[in-house]
Amino acid sequence: MLTRCQYKPDGIAQALLCDHSYTSNEKISEGQAPIIALLANKHKASSSAIEFSQVLQFWQSRLEHNMSSYESEAGELGVDIERVLSILVGAVPRQEKGLLALIPLVHMVISLPNSIGNTFARNINQVVDHDAYLQTDLHAVIRPLYKQWSYAHLVKPMYANALPVSSDNESASQGLQTSAEHNTIAILSILKNCPVAVYESDIDALVSMCLAVLQTMGAVGEIQSALEILGRILAHDAAAVKYHLRAIIKALTEVYSAKLDSRNDPFRPSKEYLLTKRTLKKKELPLAAFATARKTVLQMLGGIPARFETRYVLPFVGDMNRFLDSCCDDPVRELRRVAVETREAWFAVD
Repeated sequence: MLTRCQYKPDGIAQALLCDHSYTSNEKISEGQAPIIALLANKHKASSSAIEFSQVLQFWQSRLEHNMSSYESEAGELGVDIERVLSILVGAVPRQEKGLLALIPLVHMVISLPNSIGNTFARNINQVVDHDAYLQTDLHAVIRPLYKQWSYAHLVKPMYANALPVSSDNESASQGLQTSAEHNTIAILSILKNCPVAVYESDIDALVSMCLAVLQTMGAVGEIQSALEILGRILAHDAAAVKYHLRAIIKALTEVYSAKLDSRNDPFRPSKEYLLTKRTLKKKELPLAAFATARKTVLQMLGGIPARFETRYVLPFVGDMNRFLDSCCDDPVRELRRVAVETREAWFAVD
């Protein structure tokens, strides 16, 4: 149980929030991360406690001072990023206003075209995807509409630097592409844990981003995230994306067909997965990462005829029937079953 005395100046709370004294090997332990998040979440102002604004000012100053080190991947990189992330995990649910000065620096770190930016982007989802230690039943401070707050201040500014990228500067294009991918990964990782109502005002921008992911990014994790979010949007308000329908169908069929190139298959399991899957119980194994994405594609395609007026769907019937005929020969039995159901849905269009 956290007490006020733990927040006294130069006490253990301040050390965990700002100091690396309790950190070994330049990495926060699995036990320290939730403790830091809880300290950030349950801080209460009092005459005997440190001000939380001091913690945020410390990290604002440190990130500003060390940004060049993060760019070169030198210095105490991992522990800085992990500690800032843990503070965000605790402070975002209570809508800590002091974060507003720190968030632009978080965006800068995510945009770094190196492993630091990539790691931060892939883990930023923790601000809305809490483990059991941060629950109201355990007296955590979680304000209503905090996901809307985090979307407005943390997510929305990243759209400008996310996919798709358009640049006339060829020398900078690779760095811009990598930076855009990191911003895209961060957006997807957060929105996977948010209802559509949180981001429905930006559906056009989000659909364009998801389509760019399906067309340009080969990592199955990002592709699956984009498919899930796009599927939610279609289920929530298909009319909002009716003018994107041609692009959506094209992107979905291309994702499914990507499996045909076995040497460059974005859905093939990694060597790491192949080495570890023997240790997993059969029921814990996924259908297969590459097959799961294709199944999602078929399910989304199968829902389109019922969600759109016939006049929007009819131009695609011929191509879709031919495409789905080939899908019915998929080597995975479950995919053949879903393909048949999807084909029946398109056969019903008249």
